[in-house]
Amino acid sequence: MIRAIDTRRIASAAAVLAATAGLAVAAPAAPARADTPSVFQLVNAASGKCLDVSGGSTADGAAVIQWSCHGGANQKWTWDRGLLVNVLTGKCLDIPGGSTAWGTQAVQWTCHGGDNQWWFEESDGTNDSARRFPNLNSGLLLDVSGASTADGAAVIQWARTGGTNQGWHYVAS
Repeated sequence: MIRAIDTRRIASAAAVLAATAGLAVAAPAAPARADTPSVFQLVNAASGKCLDVSGGSTADGAAVIQWSCHGGANQKWTWDRGLLVNVLTGKCLDIPGGSTAWGTQAVQWTCHGGDNQWWFEESDGTNDSARRFPNLNSGLLLDVSGASTADGAAVIQWARTGGTNQGWHYVAS
C-alpha cells in the first residue's frame, strides 16, 4: 500500500536536523495549511491567552508574552515565508542572538530572515488541532514558561515536553 508523504513535515525535520548539526540549508517555505487564516491570533492551548508583544511596544527587543486576548494589533500575526510577523509593528518573532539555550525569551525584532526568526508549524499530536512551533535555529518549541496561566508570562523556547503550554491555536482576526 502506498502512503501519502507529508513533505512539509519531512522538510521541517530535515531543516531542523541540519540546523542543529550546523549545516546550511535553504529557508523553508511558509507553513501552508489551507485553514490557516491570513491574519490571526495565536492562543495558547493551556492558558487560553494570546501571543502578545508586551505593551504594544514597537521597539526591537520588546518581550513577547502571553496576555488575555483583546484583539489588539499587538496580538495579531501573519506568516511571511516562514516568519511570524506582528501586524502592529511589522516585526518578526525572534529568539535573540540566535540563542539555542532553553528558556530564552522570545522577542520581536526587525525582520532579517535569520534562522532565529524562522518557525515551522507542526501538529501537537492531539485531536484538538493545536499546533507547535519549532524554531529553525534551535529546534526548540515556542512555550509559555512554566505552563503559567498568568497575564504577562514569558513566551520562551524550550525542549519538547508534550505539555499543552507548547500548543497554540489559530484564531482568525
